This record gives sequence, structure tokens and C-alpha cells, in this order.
Amino acid sequence: MKILGVFFIFSTTIEFTLIILSEYGIKDIWLINVFAMLEGLVYFYVCGKWFQSEQMFRRVMFLFVIYFIYWLYTTFITGNFIEFNDKEKILKGILLIIVSGYLLIHISKEDSIMLAKDYRFWILSAILIYFSTSEVVFATANFVLENRPAIQYAWAIHSVINIFSNLLFAIGFACSYRKMSFST
Repeated sequence: MKILGVFFIFSTTIEFTLIILSEYGIKDIWLINVFAMLEGLVYFYVCGKWFQSEQMFRRVMFLFVIYFIYWLYTTFITGNFIEFNDKEKILKGILLIIVSGYLLIHISKEDSIMLAKDYRFWILSAILIYFSTSEVVFATANFVLENRPAIQYAWAIHSVINIFSNLLFAIGFACSYRKMSFST
């Protein structure tokens, strides 16, 4: 959970940096591209660790390596580092949907766990919901970017899902904190 906590502080810093760069008219897509890859690394790593199996951790990290190679290919070879890379987001989303869904099923089979009180349940649900809906937004990004009214609807939907997912993350952090404070 510490890794996720640090990552969310890092994410907030990146968001503020993007706002500042945007205000000054400085191109910031390169930062979004780097952040997207780091986001993938963190989520794959955390999900892999939550399997509590070295074999599953290796499999999940292998999926990250596949994603990372694709990120490099679509960012530097077929794309441009300073252009929005919607292709990598689609692969990352598909892989994280599979991993988080499989891990949710795995966790739900454990008899000793009350899902509503398990921080992993809430965080994995947030990952699953966010990336499932983002798949639609990013898969249609080229169409949306060419259609002004569609941009507003797409980003409004994305913002609502982002807020909802962040609430699920917050519940997960609250459950994690409660577990840590009662166990010590």
C-alpha cells in the first residue's frame, strides 16, 4: 500500500505540473506519455504482489514487459514522444482489466476475507472500472478529437468515472488504514 500511496502523491504532483505547463502554453504530452508508462508499472507491480505467489508475480510482470515494449514501439517508432499515445492506453487497459478481474476472482474465493473490508477489493474494483470505461474513451480518441461535441461528452464521462474510481481508491486506503491501526 505504501507504493500506491507514494504513487498517488506523485500523480497529484504530475497533475499540478500539467496544469502549470498548460497555463504557460508549454507542450506537456511527453509528460503524459511518461506518466502513463509509470502508472502501468505501479499497477502491474502491485497487482502482481497481491497474488502472493512468485509465479503469478512473474506472469504479471511479464505482461508489464509486453506492455512496456509496446509503449516504446508506439511512443518512439510508430508515434512521436510529444504526441498523445492512445494505442498504449488500449493495451494497458486490456491487460489491467484482465489482471484486476482475475485477481478479484482469486480474492473472492478466499473464505477468510470479507470483501467489503478488504482494501484490495476496493482498489482492484477502481482499476477494473476505470480502465474498462477508459477503453471506450481511448479507443475512440481519434474520432473524438476530430468531433468537438464528442470531446466534451467523452471527457465528461471520463471525469465522472475518474471521480468514482478515486472514491473507490479512497475507500481502499481507508480499509487499509483501519486494518493497519487495528493490527498494531
